[in-house]
Amino acid sequence: MKRMAKIVKKIKNKLKPIVRWLQMKSLDKVDLLEYLNIDWDKWDFETDNEYIRQNMRMMRRFQYGLVNTSMFLWLMLKFTEENLVIHDLGDADGFHQWVAKEEAFKIAEEWKTVSLTHIKTCGYNISQKAVDKIQANGYNAVVRSIENYLNIDNRTWPVDIVMMFETLEHLENPVHVLRSLNNKMLILTIPYIRQSRVGFHQARRGKTEEATPENLHVFELCSKDWKLIFEHTGWRVIHEDIYYQYPRTYPHAIWGIFMKYLWRYLDYEGFWGVTLIKKIGES
Repeated sequence: MKRMAKIVKKIKNKLKPIVRWLQMKSLDKVDLLEYLNIDWDKWDFETDNEYIRQNMRMMRRFQYGLVNTSMFLWLMLKFTEENLVIHDLGDADGFHQWVAKEEAFKIAEEWKTVSLTHIKTCGYNISQKAVDKIQANGYNAVVRSIENYLNIDNRTWPVDIVMMFETLEHLENPVHVLRSLNNKMLILTIPYIRQSRVGFHQARRGKTEEATPENLHVFELCSKDWKLIFEHTGWRVIHEDIYYQYPRTYPHAIWGIFMKYLWRYLDYEGFWGVTLIKKIGES
């Protein structure tokens, strides 16, 4: 057994330079970051790995577009006329609070369909470090578990929109959480996989470090299964999109062929973004 483990380790070490080369090639996408007014000095990730930094920038660009579309749908459907309350569960630095405010006011001004005058946002995280970072960036934040949030904030005050980015898969009981939310709109991103599976990758890969809510995925479901859960818990999908972690357009799609299977093995093909509204009569 030990001998086999050594052989696998040697193979992985041999593959590392190839993987890094393919990863950097996968970043040769059409540059869609230029037109976004994002201050990367403020909103960048703390990492020395250039590949991770650039890939996360592209991911944030995808999230920016998802929030933008969701704000447009909210305002066009005229769910609210003047005040808007948005909560971000699992917020890490306030980025999505900034995007939601920025885009909602911009859309309201451009389309003039509603008289949006005030937007109140707040981020929630179980990490004091994350909350401190959100507050340092100038946004509201509270140290709170999702269970406590459901019992206090989501019931005490009227909430219009809840956002969860790469958070739902960390929950032990996502059905309970989705059913308990009282807001009208939900904005999510979830790992995009082809076949549903239970998470707990630490145990599957023989890792011994303590699992925490931040690094542990409980349920990793395909979009079809998530839609069944949404339907069961009183939510209806009104918009969806997929961010692929590899290029899919010419001329860089050739690298995407390799990266597609590499990402399936190492992580996920991408992330599924979805906007949902509460079905009539559900609360």
